[in-house]
Amino acid sequence: VSSAFAIHTATQQNARIEQVNKIIDLLSKKEENECIKIIWVARFIKWKHPEIVLKLASSLKKQNYKFKIQMLGSRCIRRKDRK
Repeated sequence: VSSAFAIHTATQQNARIEQVNKIIDLLSKKEENECIKIIWVARFIKWKHPEIVLKLASSLKKQNYKFKIQMLGSRCIRRKDRK
């Protein structure tokens, strides 16, 4: 693993942690019984990180938050499928 890749990966992880912290801050401001609505829109590919929404859902459930998640996107088109 090159050092440039490691730095880039660490920067991405820090950005994701920052995003999660912003979400937590917003949650602290919501009404007690209010349902949280999360919409994720992107292609369902690894580098768009749809798994982060699933981890968020797991965390919200453990903390007994009411929430709904809607995930919208298309699948990744493989090169052999493109024409």
